[in-house]
Amino acid sequence: MYYSMVKKKDKKEEKDQYKTKDERKEEINNIVRLLYDNNYHMGVDGMPQFFEIAKEFIDNGTYWEGEIEMVGTKHLLKGFLTNKKNVKCSLMLKYDKNL
Repeated sequence: MYYSMVKKKDKKEEKDQYKTKDERKEEINNIVRLLYDNNYHMGVDGMPQFFEIAKEFIDNGTYWEGEIEMVGTKHLLKGFLTNKKNVKCSLMLKYDKNL
């Protein structure tokens, strides 16, 4: 017979912890700052759509995953925004020659 000596995690410990509104706002501000530093501003097609998604994420913690076409820049804004405290939001600009 085989007995496992590994302690099982308590169900209470596994509950997800969520980011506060201030933490979500700070994370989005850092992302926006990086986009602005790379000349992605409100004049770029696709940015208003991103800002609507970001506002919804900040206000309600709504999870988002997908991609937004940045028409005229030949890039897709691709990634996810998550409210889980142990997972960092991630976005990337992916080159697409067809845009």
